[in-house]
Amino acid sequence: MALSEHAKRFLIFVVHALSSNVFSQNKPNVRLIIADDLGVDLPMYGDSAVSVPELSSLVEEGILFKNAYVTQANCSPSRSSIITGLYPHQNGQLGLTLSSGNLVF
Repeated sequence: MALSEHAKRFLIFVVHALSSNVFSQNKPNVRLIIADDLGVDLPMYGDSAVSVPELSSLVEEGILFKNAYVTQANCSPSRSSIITGLYPHQNGQLGLTLSSGNLVF
């Protein structure tokens, strides 16, 4: 069974990420947290109506990301671009369905 080009890229990324982490402890620990339809409804962005102490402690120990651009204004296509590094028309995620017509949840 031949691997697709996307699968090959993903495997190369995983191997590189794991080997970089194992051999160098000086690299930063990056955590990307993605949540649908959240907006800026968190205390670190000025909302005092919610309390998320664990997330707030992560922000206090690290860097808060305050400026972002997305490839498309819909959640699934923009999230798939973050995960794959490809535009929605390249990775096939054009909306709530794949370009093949299979429904994705």
